[in-house]
Amino acid sequence: MSDNSPRLDLPFILPSQAQKHVTHNEALRLLDALVQLAVEGFGAVTPPAQPAQGEVWAIGAGAGGAWGGQDGALAVFSGNGWIFRNPRPGWIATLAGSAELRVWDGADWVVPGLAGLENLAGLGINTTSDATNRLAVAAPATLLTHDGDDHRLVVNKAAAGDTASLLWQSGWSGRAELGLAGDDDLHVKVSADGASWTEAMVIDASSGQASFPAGISGVPEQLSANRTYFVRLDGSDANDGLTDSAAGAFRTVQRAVDMAAGLYCGPFAVTVRIGAGSFAEGARLFVPGNGNLRLTLEGAGAGATTISGTTYGVQVSGPCDLTLRELRIAGASVTLWARYGARVNLRGTVELGTGTARLIGADNAAYVEVLSCTLRLGVTGSAHFLFSTAGGHIYLGSGVSVVTTAPVTFNATVYAGLNGIAQIVGSQVAWNEAAGAIQGTRYVATGNGVINTVGAGPSYIPGTVAGTVIEGGRYL
Repeated sequence: MSDNSPRLDLPFILPSQAQKHVTHNEALRLLDALVQLAVEGFGAVTPPAQPAQGEVWAIGAGAGGAWGGQDGALAVFSGNGWIFRNPRPGWIATLAGSAELRVWDGADWVVPGLAGLENLAGLGINTTSDATNRLAVAAPATLLTHDGDDHRLVVNKAAAGDTASLLWQSGWSGRAELGLAGDDDLHVKVSADGASWTEAMVIDASSGQASFPAGISGVPEQLSANRTYFVRLDGSDANDGLTDSAAGAFRTVQRAVDMAAGLYCGPFAVTVRIGAGSFAEGARLFVPGNGNLRLTLEGAGAGATTISGTTYGVQVSGPCDLTLRELRIAGASVTLWARYGARVNLRGTVELGTGTARLIGADNAAYVEVLSCTLRLGVTGSAHFLFSTAGGHIYLGSGVSVVTTAPVTFNATVYAGLNGIAQIVGSQVAWNEAAGAIQGTRYVATGNGVINTVGAGPSYIPGTVAGTVIEGGRYL
């Protein structure tokens, strides 16, 4: 039988032992040190200079002095010297004066593992978890930080039709949500009451393109398909213009044009379908250039739809692509005026009504193209020019018929100046005029302007007075 206990290595009192109190007191001192074990330090290698009675130290590797050769032992100061005891696996010790707890694993004092915290049904920190919120934290802040380099927060869902998102609430009522909501695209939603939600942004998972279903304040709406607006005499500019009804259509063409000009079209185009009737657009219908606008104004027919202005009929200013078809245009001064890089296309049947200065003008790098078009002259009396370009380009080509039914006198039927070009392909453009309907000078080419009929001859352009070429102009 051993003279010491098997677990704490306490000395037994032997039979017929003298001075039994010595052995008994030594065992009590060890019990006092080892039970409810609290050490002054873990891994200590140097004995303290003035240890207190009952101090216990957990000796580390490479100890010296009075602890030499006692690596891994517990050193207990008895007042007369150090008593050493070897801990056994599973012994628990705390660091005196703190909540730090360690376990002897047979080689070192280690922090206990968290195996007991695995696969918990729920965990509440300063609050209570439930069946849905299995992890619940009530705190001023929650910190998730790296463990040396990166740190990622992963929110995973089972299938594409499920939701993986972050939900922000105010007073337990939802106000914003970010995540994969019902598909694999990234959605951003907001709510004013937690019940009705507005989708603010969607980023397509395949293309990466962002769309903004609710629009962006101060940023043009980006089209994802061609757009059609409707204009009717019984409409209202307070409508959205997207349906052909009194409750949906705009009242003025200008409102539809302004809406189109405010869009970012990309590869898509905008068509404005204008109902029957006369649409007076103030001083003029103004089409601004925004660099990406492809716009068609289509009436119910040249005899059914009229756009008019008190000064100009239609003025297009700046880079854009405008097509006019099946309507009548009237302006007191200029009927159609393209400027500053604008492109205007005339198709179908277009009637040019009143205009005392110019019926069609293209200036400052603007381009007017007339193809597959019946161009009717509804003007009577006199006007300066039928076609006039000053630094622009006018082109009449395949399938064009210019029709006049009443006499009109022009200062010049065609005018080209300031490096402007008027190209009328004589073999493709027909002048269907009543006898003597177009009177006045046939053409004027001046200031390096060019009028090119592709060899149709000086009498090709109608008029009653021969054309004039001056100051570097040319007629071909």
